[in-house]
Amino acid sequence: MNRVSWYINVIGLLLLLIVATVASSQERSPSEPVEVPPGVLPLPEPGTGIISGTLISADNATFYKEILAPEIYRLIRFHKTTIDAARRVKYDFKFDDNWMKGTAELSNFDKKLSEDGGIDFSFPRIRGFIFGDSAAINNEWQIARVGQDKKEVKAEKISGDKEGIGKDENLLTLGKKILWNTNSAIWSQGLLEYHFRLLWLQSGKAWRNVRGNYLRVYPWLLDPNFKLPQLFREKFSFYYPEPLHGLSWLTFRFQNLDEDLVWAYSPAINKLRQMTASNRTDSLITSSFSAEDFFGWSGNPALYNITQLGKITTLIPFPSAELARLDSSLQPCYRLINPTGGDDQAIWNFETPKFPGAADWLPIKAVFVPREVYKVELSTKDPYSLYGREVLYIDSELMLPFYKVVYDRAGRHWKTIISSFGLAGTDDRKRRSVYPGFTVVLDMLAGKEFVLDYSRIRYCDSYPQDIELGQFDPKKLIP
Repeated sequence: MNRVSWYINVIGLLLLLIVATVASSQERSPSEPVEVPPGVLPLPEPGTGIISGTLISADNATFYKEILAPEIYRLIRFHKTTIDAARRVKYDFKFDDNWMKGTAELSNFDKKLSEDGGIDFSFPRIRGFIFGDSAAINNEWQIARVGQDKKEVKAEKISGDKEGIGKDENLLTLGKKILWNTNSAIWSQGLLEYHFRLLWLQSGKAWRNVRGNYLRVYPWLLDPNFKLPQLFREKFSFYYPEPLHGLSWLTFRFQNLDEDLVWAYSPAINKLRQMTASNRTDSLITSSFSAEDFFGWSGNPALYNITQLGKITTLIPFPSAELARLDSSLQPCYRLINPTGGDDQAIWNFETPKFPGAADWLPIKAVFVPREVYKVELSTKDPYSLYGREVLYIDSELMLPFYKVVYDRAGRHWKTIISSFGLAGTDDRKRRSVYPGFTVVLDMLAGKEFVLDYSRIRYCDSYPQDIELGQFDPKKLIP
């Protein structure tokens, strides 16, 4: 080999190393940290040990109060809660190219909210946020806030107070758009399937363990020939323990203002019963978890009134600081590779105590990160719902609700629900999707704790061989 050829080969190898390094850094590039208010103690970069960042407990919670949602601050100060907090996660929050192109196309599509807060589903059937990405929503927020600030100044001059903060009509309309973005973050997955484990916690152990499987399909997105005005069909069934085997719920939700159709099958009496949409807030099998608590919040935006909208920086939980992996080998589906190992995604403090003497329900792999979130206060239009006022804390980029605070019809603080979502991607970066990590339900009235975790998660862009729309038939709930 002559000297010229040798140099060419060396240069070629160096170029390959540079390209590989850049690709690797892009894959692992951490998210931009959110600026925290002055006076808050700095948080470290996420580590790789048992402790990812800084432990925040009752001893030091006051130093982080400015970046803790009030409900979470009270849990830490007074209810033996300890969280592991870091400056950011180890990946960026960018979606895949198809998602971003779809979001841009949907954002430019002419669509308006109806007076009831509904939307016309004539937009393109593609993946993405229906009302634009975080930048578009933030622009609307800034514009709405300018108008709100002017009204506040006028109100101060007239009455000497700031009555009406966060209640400007433009802000309330934006709140409804954020709820639709939350819905589109889920429906963009097309078909969602997972297995779940619901645990009742008491005295350092799970005294009841229930398992089941969950399936939701958006037929109008999966099948271009589907013409019915249905938003989704959802079915979840329990298979453990044996006395609950076969207990199932089926829901049809519509794109218009029609009420949900809900059926339940009970193996104990071998009967199928049709229920009302209001029953979706009923507690399932003596727990404090309801069908409306899946994905943190599973409400229909058209059937809610927004009462207030704000934007804050607060710590929210991610299942892991690492980007999870999606397996794309079984098309048309993508399967999540469990980021924590084992059959169930979450590992709880009662199973492997990371926080000695702390609450049993703490997820020990989770890392809390400061994020900008929209605080949306809403109330249902359903007079028979058990839920009264609700407060959602929705991440401004992922557009998913990490916290939900539920008040009953008497105005009492009933439930604090903590949900965690992460981002997963294929090795070639052609697909990135959000995934649920865990859900914690704290019943503040009954003093009970419940945790829900997920396994065998998969998303599909069209119907796989083992699933068809005909399975979502009320009569097929009966064995």
